[in-house]
Amino acid sequence: MSKSTELVYEGEVFNIEAYCADTGKALVIDWIDELPDKLQVKLAALFTRLGDHGTIYNERKFKHLSGTNQIFEFKADDARVLCFFF
Repeated sequence: MSKSTELVYEGEVFNIEAYCADTGKALVIDWIDELPDKLQVKLAALFTRLGDHGTIYNERKFKHLSGTNQIFEFKADDARVLCFFF
């Protein structure tokens, strides 16, 4: 049986988790690991900010995607990670 999520960051307000495919692998984590170090650091900072404070006010870094049913995106330069709350 595969797990459904993998913990990325355990925050004071939110835990940031990555979805795991049927194989049990969190493909987004593999993708992030292949990014340049600079982008990995920026995404990690965004995950930490949201996890510890519960919000990111800069919509260039984190925003709700209009026309979607509660899908959000983290943005670090050209790297984007889609997410939602549950």
